[in-house]
Amino acid sequence: MNKNRASFFRDDNYWLGYFITALDLLIVSVAFKRFYKQKWVWTVPKAIIYILVFGEVIIYLYRVLVLVVTLALT
Repeated sequence: MNKNRASFFRDDNYWLGYFITALDLLIVSVAFKRFYKQKWVWTVPKAIIYILVFGEVIIYLYRVLVLVVTLALT
């Protein structure tokens, strides 16, 4: 099998993570635009900050949850 073709199946789904982040950014931007009734110039930076903070909080909580469950099972 061609090496370039095989690498498509072993890319660890980075493209999916970027796609989901872009989709979340779009949804949050539209929600902020409709809720605050502001221009896109203000809603896009707010959405970017929201996605970054939300992602960090979720990752932190996930790691704590995994630690607690792992320690509880030992």
